[in-house]
Amino acid sequence: MSASSPHRAAGLREWAALFLLPFGWLLLPVFGWLVGVAFLWSSRVWTIGEKLIGTLVVPGGLSGVLIQLVLVDSSSCTVGGAPGQRTVGHCTGPALPPALGIPLVVICVIGGVATPVLLGRRALASRF
Repeated sequence: MSASSPHRAAGLREWAALFLLPFGWLLLPVFGWLVGVAFLWSSRVWTIGEKLIGTLVVPGGLSGVLIQLVLVDSSSCTVGGAPGQRTVGHCTGPALPPALGIPLVVICVIGGVATPVLLGRRALASRF
C-alpha cells in the first residue's frame, strides 16, 4: 500500500470526526472542532490531502475565519474634541466589502457541505 492511500476501516473515531468538524463548535466552542481535527489527523482512513481539506475548509477552519470576516461587523467610530468644541468622527466599515464577502460566504457554505460528504464517502468506502 502506498503512504497516501487509506488502509483501515472507519471506526468510531472517524465518525466522531465527521460530526465534530462541522458541529463540534456547538458542543464545545473551539475545543469541539479541535477534537474533530485531532480525530481526523490520527485516522488512517483519509489521505493527507483529505485531512488538509477537512482541516481548512469545514467551518471552524479557514472558512470559519472568512465567514467571521464577512458576518462580524467590525465597524467602529471614534469621536474627538474638547467639550464645547466641534467634534470630529472617523468611522471604519466591515472587514470585507459585500462584493467580496458574499461570494466568500457562498463558497464557504458549499465547502462546509461538500467536505463532510467527501470525507464520509471515503469512510464508507473503507468498510469494503
